[in-house]
Amino acid sequence: MSFAKYIYLAFSMLPVTAFSQGHEVKPEYFGIHIFYPGGEKIDAKTTASSIPDYFGAWRLHTAQRLTWRDMAPVAGKQLDFSVADVYMDIASKSKMKVLWTLGSSTPKWAAADPRAKALSGQDGSSSTPANEGDWLGYIEGVLGRYPNRIEAVEIWNEPDTTDDRGIGHSYHGSMKQLVRLTCATYKKVKELSPKVLVVSPSFTGDAQVGMRLKSFLKMGGGQCIDVLGFHSYEYQGTGPFHLTRQVQQVQKIIREAGIAKMPIWNTEFGLLVQNLEDEVKPASKWGGLNKVHSEVEAASLATKYLMWGAVSGLDRFYWFAWDSRTMGLTRKNRRQMNMVGMATRAVAVWSTGQKVTECGDRPKMAVAQCKFGVAKPNMLIVWPEGKFKIPENAEATTVLGEIIKGPTSLSGNGLPLRILGDGISKMDEVN
Repeated sequence: MSFAKYIYLAFSMLPVTAFSQGHEVKPEYFGIHIFYPGGEKIDAKTTASSIPDYFGAWRLHTAQRLTWRDMAPVAGKQLDFSVADVYMDIASKSKMKVLWTLGSSTPKWAAADPRAKALSGQDGSSSTPANEGDWLGYIEGVLGRYPNRIEAVEIWNEPDTTDDRGIGHSYHGSMKQLVRLTCATYKKVKELSPKVLVVSPSFTGDAQVGMRLKSFLKMGGGQCIDVLGFHSYEYQGTGPFHLTRQVQQVQKIIREAGIAKMPIWNTEFGLLVQNLEDEVKPASKWGGLNKVHSEVEAASLATKYLMWGAVSGLDRFYWFAWDSRTMGLTRKNRRQMNMVGMATRAVAVWSTGQKVTECGDRPKMAVAQCKFGVAKPNMLIVWPEGKFKIPENAEATTVLGEIIKGPTSLSGNGLPLRILGDGISKMDEVN
């Protein structure tokens, strides 16, 4: 039996129960990746025409032509900020906090191994820099250009990934080199902009997150970061409880490392969505992203992941990606939201400013739900499957904004509903 299959079976046999911790949902909790924020053509006239209005944070990792390799294609030249200036202006106007990913895009001239294969297809981009001074000069240039406009920098994107053939990687170098690079970065960032947060390299994969993270922290990496970042994708249909268990795993590791209060960001998450224009195929058989979902299925799952992440203690959740062809929240025109986009927008609006106190499945009802406190103590978000009753003195709001007053019976399809009112206390009685 393969290790990936073993992990899947182990998770699938764990009991599904409510998860309760409590976490206030802030606007910046909802993070996003965007390939083309103003269309495929990027120039000084580019505007935020296709930027979603409900995300509070933007990870620039996937933004076109915005890597160290793009900005410094030739050694000895000044960094080219022409495209970066456009993106930063869009971020400022959209009031989104910026996370700038530094690593996994090393220029070939700066690479310790210019022939290192990479998932991007650009030889050398996955290599550690040959000269630490070049790397630090890049950081100094970026932070100097955008003082007080970058919330955080991320050391490296997925330094543990490989493609299905095992020949392309996001990082070529040792863990010792990665820790040394992290600490040199931390020192430089704090000298230049003390308020800028340093996010750890974002490890990914079930086994890798724990194994690599432990190694990184054991070598001293935890003393050189402000935020612990990792990547979690949908895995083998295990659902949102899989994410909460991953978060618990990370929390246990950082607690044992003596940095228990460090914020945890999921800097990349996505699931496959069948769009109306192209056929979307599974990315793998046993790994993550092995299933393609309809828009309704994906909308149900995506919103559950967001809320289960919040209640488990995540401080940030970056969706990959707004305008992706296979995991996007939009149609092919990159402006019109699909059902996944509409559902995530609704849940973001409903939950921002609230404290989510508990999420779980209700065994007596074919429904999952999250409870909230603080501003609206009589509020639930539910995901009904099949027959469902809205009690008297309560009302439901759909992801499309339709209001349904109780007492009313309806047939749920898994899409989230917000329930408000004193009648919430009678939910168990009527369902």
